[in-house]
Parts: sequence; C-alpha cells; structure tokens
Amino acid sequence: MSFISSLLQLQDLSEICVNLINEIIAKNEQIDNIMDYNKCKNILEIYNKLDDSFNTNYISHLKMKSENLKNIQKEIKTQLLCNCKHNIIQDYIDISEEKSQIIRYCDICQQTFS
Repeated sequence: MSFISSLLQLQDLSEICVNLINEIIAKNEQIDNIMDYNKCKNILEIYNKLDDSFNTNYISHLKMKSENLKNIQKEIKTQLLCNCKHNIIQDYIDISEEKSQIIRYCDICQQTFS
C-alpha cells in the first residue's frame, strides 16, 4: 500500500470517528432536552448520578478526542498536499439546473484546489 493511499484511509477513518463522536455528543444533548422532569423523576435521579460522576467527564473527553482527530485530519491534509504527485483535473459540477461551477481537484488524493 502506498503512502498516499494509507493517508487517504487514515483520513476516512478519522472523519468517521469525528462524526461518531459528534453523534454521541448530540445524542447526549438530546437526552438532556427530551427528559420530562416531572414524569421521569426516578430516571432523572439516576441520570444525574451518572451525569455527575461519569457523563460530564465522558463528554469532555469526547470533545477533546474530536479536536485531536480534527488536528490529525489537518496534518493528513498537509501531508497529502506535500507528498502527492498531484494530477489536477478540471471539471464542472452542477450548482443548479442552469448553472455549473468549475472545480479543480487531484484525482489521486482527492484534494481540491482553487
């Protein structure tokens, strides 16, 4: 496996991880918003115990991991830009039925260029 393909795989995996972490954080926030505090008093007490001892640290940890992964993604992009022997393709993408836009990208590493 080449260095570029390894970086591309790592980039895909890190993006999946960031998306999963963000989904977990969002689900946690949904739980906070959905709970009917009057009807779910016992569940709320259990949840609050978990929240105090585990949840706050867990969510903070996930946010930190997400930031670390985003930094890794930036480094991967830098490595791809510096190490790939770019084969720049110019193409058109449809913006609407009547309008298209020119894009430039490398067909090896999939990075876009202005």
